[in-house]
Amino acid sequence: MKRSKSQPWLWLLPSFFLLILVGIIPFFILLYLSFSDYFLLYPDIPRVFVGFKNFKNLVFDPWTYNALQTTFTFVGIALPLEMLIGLGLALLFSRPFKGITLLRTIMLVPLVIAPLVTGLIWNQMFNPDFGIITYFLHSLGLFLNSGPTIDPSTALFSIVVVDIWHWTPFVMLIILSGILALPKEPFEAAKIDGASKWQIFKNITLPLIRYPLTVAFLLRFMEAFKIFDEIWIITGGGPGDATRVVSIHNYKIAFYRWDLGYGAAIALFLEYITIILCASFYKVLQKSD
Repeated sequence: MKRSKSQPWLWLLPSFFLLILVGIIPFFILLYLSFSDYFLLYPDIPRVFVGFKNFKNLVFDPWTYNALQTTFTFVGIALPLEMLIGLGLALLFSRPFKGITLLRTIMLVPLVIAPLVTGLIWNQMFNPDFGIITYFLHSLGLFLNSGPTIDPSTALFSIVVVDIWHWTPFVMLIILSGILALPKEPFEAAKIDGASKWQIFKNITLPLIRYPLTVAFLLRFMEAFKIFDEIWIITGGGPGDATRVVSIHNYKIAFYRWDLGYGAAIALFLEYITIILCASFYKVLQKSD
């Protein structure tokens, strides 16, 4: 029985329909709203095309720049730590030892927890009244009248700890898969030539896993740059504006001020700056090969 040439396309139609429904159509709605003046508080007032007014307001909005600065601070702390810890764990679990399968499974547990649930769990542990983390900090004489997520000087770092706990296993998994796929011959030859462990890691392992490292870095950068769930559940962007990253700022503009036009402009700005930075990082990493 001959299979029609159009049959594969028929099987792909549901996927194309889903892509158009949840990806392409919302993007064009977002694009339309970004050039419009539209408030949900006044649904009867028609949407007015205002051109680049929302983007002009974005350029001169100090709140957006503060949120962007907070976002870069968060990413600049969390991402390098996740990469370093993930690399160290991947190197550790790439060596066979007793109980390695069980330990790998335990290490991947945070990865399967939804961000919303992660935020709820850590919110309880950071609770200033009965949270276990706050209890141990109080026993050390720290945060006696508050908690780490209530103090503006430590709130962002607390979110960094949550993000590291949640997503370091993801980095470890990608790097570990790359390490386990490496050929054994270069390592055996290096050992015969008397190379030290550091020399083997620096000159053989690290260059051979540069692509898994690049993939892990770019994926984590994109996710960390638009983090929302954990911060919203744990701090809500506070205290004050200590954890008000761009995604939180965008949410408050769109659904607290009900300014969907300006909120759409911020969302597009966040999307394009993420694409530009990822493309820049990729070119830099490619040139370093």
